Amino acid sequence: MNLGSFIREVNSTCPLVATHINADPDALASVVLVDLILRERYGLRSTIFIPQGPSRLSKRALKALNLPVKVQEELTAEFDSVIVVDTSTSKLLGDLADKIMEKAVMVIDHHIPPGDLVSISKASLIREEIATVSLVLQLEEFSSISIPPNIATLAVLGIIYDSRRFSRATPVSLNTVARLMLDGANYENALKLFSMVEEDLSSRIAKLKGAQRASIVRFGSYLVTVTHVGSHEALVARTLVSMGADLAFVIGGKDELRISSRARNSFVEKTGIDLGKFMRDLERYLEGKGGGHLTAGGFNGKGDPQEAMRVIMRLLEEALF
Repeated sequence: MNLGSFIREVNSTCPLVATHINADPDALASVVLVDLILRERYGLRSTIFIPQGPSRLSKRALKALNLPVKVQEELTAEFDSVIVVDTSTSKLLGDLADKIMEKAVMVIDHHIPPGDLVSISKASLIREEIATVSLVLQLEEFSSISIPPNIATLAVLGIIYDSRRFSRATPVSLNTVARLMLDGANYENALKLFSMVEEDLSSRIAKLKGAQRASIVRFGSYLVTVTHVGSHEALVARTLVSMGADLAFVIGGKDELRISSRARNSFVEKTGIDLGKFMRDLERYLEGKGGGHLTAGGFNGKGDPQEAMRVIMRLLEEALF
């Protein structure tokens, strides 16, 4: 698959490259790589749109790697097509959600099953993989485009982030990292950037508060924790699992509802619970959109955190008993 076929089919001259709210390193690297193709191969000036901006770690990576990427956090640009990466769900696109249905759309995403955008897209590359970066780099254009070392390092960071420092991997993800290192990616720098989120003062406070506020519920031999924090939900969920929980749910957000979940591989293997599906099931009871993978899921929407906790516990009890 290549971007050129899509661009020519829809006769696009000002494409928009978009990803989900609060873009993590994989999402950020994916939009940067797509933008690279559009500029280097087709001479197009695209606009990168990230609703609510990149995540804290992504912002640090841009600064550390000296990548002056211009990002719109509120959609003001004119565009005639949209290339969406690392999500296929319109509700995760912020201001773009209400406008995207009127445009020609291409979707590249590693989340399975796909969301509502696939049904309206002119082209799509949807495949379960560790990171969307691996799918973007399978586009034909990269056979003839040189990737700058700082962008290659960002892409490696994206894979490290989504693989949880390679606690899970596939041949494609490992081959992608090897290819990026041949392009000049600095693996050690990518690891250092990944560890920065662990050392940040606000993230350390979030982990401590999350642990302090956590409720522990025992389901047979499994330990499930539920807690709430103001930020760093995914990090806190990973921390609770590393501390001994089999499954962790962390609820955050002020004007919005954000839920992050993480589970041990052994818990998923023994119970058959798929956190991506579990978070999508929340859509039946809470306003918003959920998704993810077997051992990691997320939900973004609106609602009362206490009600969200009750719904989670009820669905979990139904799934386990």
